[in-house]
Amino acid sequence: MTWDREEKASAYYALVILPRAAVKNIGFVSGDDGFTHTNIEKWLWYNDRPYEPMTEQKQLQIDYDAMWQTITVDSRAYNLSKGNLFVIRFDEGWKPAVTQLGVTINWDAAHEDIINAFKSVLPEDKLIQGLP
Repeated sequence: MTWDREEKASAYYALVILPRAAVKNIGFVSGDDGFTHTNIEKWLWYNDRPYEPMTEQKQLQIDYDAMWQTITVDSRAYNLSKGNLFVIRFDEGWKPAVTQLGVTINWDAAHEDIINAFKSVLPEDKLIQGLP
C-alpha cells in the first residue's frame, strides 16, 4: 500500500501477510483530509471448521499522519523517520504484528526495487524471499 500525494511523496510501503486461511479480497476504503489519510483493506475469511463453518469480514486499517510523519496500525504509531517499509503479519486469530524495517524507499522506486528492499532486509524469511 502506498499513498502518493500530488508531489509524489510515498509515505510508506506495507507488505501484508495474511494467515493461512481461505480469504477473498473484497476491496478497500480510502480517504483523507489533507493532513491524515486512512486506508482500510477488507477480506472475507472462510473458516474451515467442519461443525462450525462461518464467513467473517476482516480488515486492516492504516492511518497516515502527514503532520507527525507517522502511521498507526492496531492503535500503535510508527515514526516514518525510522523507515517507511513495513511487514504486517496476521496470526491465526487475525491479530496484526507490525515490523518496521529501518529502510526508506523513495516515491520513484520501481516495484522490483521495493520487493528487493524487503528481500535484502529479511534474507532469512523464506516467504519474503519467494516473492516474485
